Amino acid sequence: FPSHDIGIKPSKMLTEFEQHVWDGVVNYHSVTFFEPCHIHQIEEYCKAIAESREIDAMIDMLTPEIIMSDKEFFAQYSNLVKLKSLVVKDIATLATKLRLTKQSMHELTSARSQRDNPTVLESQAKKPWEE
Repeated sequence: FPSHDIGIKPSKMLTEFEQHVWDGVVNYHSVTFFEPCHIHQIEEYCKAIAESREIDAMIDMLTPEIIMSDKEFFAQYSNLVKLKSLVVKDIATLATKLRLTKQSMHELTSARSQRDNPTVLESQAKKPWEE
């Protein structure tokens, strides 16, 4: 990712992995894409990505044999899967709010192009107050 000389910086120390996620998100976009009001949301997004990875590692440690060998391990596995689901939902919500998803970028582009390049019919149509 290219490095920006200016732009937003995290308000607090992030782990090495969280900083890697931050750099990937922030440096992927133009310097003006994010504003200072986005800092906390980006930090939370980075933390959620890191938390998701940690949960994945814990789930991976519980092999099917271990899970089926004891009710306690099965309960632990079930709780981790539920937690993973919640974290993934948080990630999706934050990504949408930060306009990181392809859909939000597409909608933004479409909205801009609609505004900037109205169709011939739209530009020729009379406005209600013109009739």
